[in-house]
Amino acid sequence: CCVCTTSSSCVCLRLCVCATACRRCRSTCDSSRLVSDMQLQHNSQLARTVAAVSVCVRVSASQEMQEHLRQQPALLPEILRSLFEVILFEENSNQWSLSRPMLSLILINEPVYLQLRQQIILAQPPDKQPHLAACLDKLMTDVASNLEPKNRDKFTQNLTIVRHEYRSKT
Repeated sequence: CCVCTTSSSCVCLRLCVCATACRRCRSTCDSSRLVSDMQLQHNSQLARTVAAVSVCVRVSASQEMQEHLRQQPALLPEILRSLFEVILFEENSNQWSLSRPMLSLILINEPVYLQLRQQIILAQPPDKQPHLAACLDKLMTDVASNLEPKNRDKFTQNLTIVRHEYRSKT
């Protein structure tokens, strides 16, 4: 594993990858520690490089998404509208999976949500509008402007109640 120049003083010319004794002088080779230190430095540099590349990819993807949303400003409101229509007017058994993106889309742009909410109400027959408005008023009750799990759960509960109340009287 190690190569000694003389038997009296062991000077390893190559790094030892295992903690064995030198073949000539039978002394324990300290270069295994050196290899470990070099591996740690290499791994640390590798981790920093991977992290930097990861950040670049995330920044690039984020920039691409921002550009896409600038080119298609109606995209997120249309997705939110579709989710509301599915929840309120169609048969679906899992509001939970739809509520998670809905809260995110509402919090991204609350004025757009309020506008969309009004459009959904006005799209209903005049006799159903007050009932739907009353139901939707309860949607954001006790829901904060964050995406913490407890807050998401409260939004999901409210959404389930809104759906049940609206569908029970139509």
